[in-house]
Amino acid sequence: MNEKVIQIQGKLYIVKRTISEDQVKGDTEALKLWTQMLGCDRSFKNNGVYYIVQDITDIDYEQIT
Repeated sequence: MNEKVIQIQGKLYIVKRTISEDQVKGDTEALKLWTQMLGCDRSFKNNGVYYIVQDITDIDYEQIT
């Protein structure tokens, strides 16, 4: 898997796209459209960068013995 996974307040998210605050220019409606177009659940802003992410709700794993 090449996608970046981030953790925020104990929850995991897959980062689908990052957009700088300068590119958004305060147009939150456009940011919402990007989020919808990418099939993502939400976006976060941190240090001048918006992260458009998908929630990770289930983790498939195989126990190694």
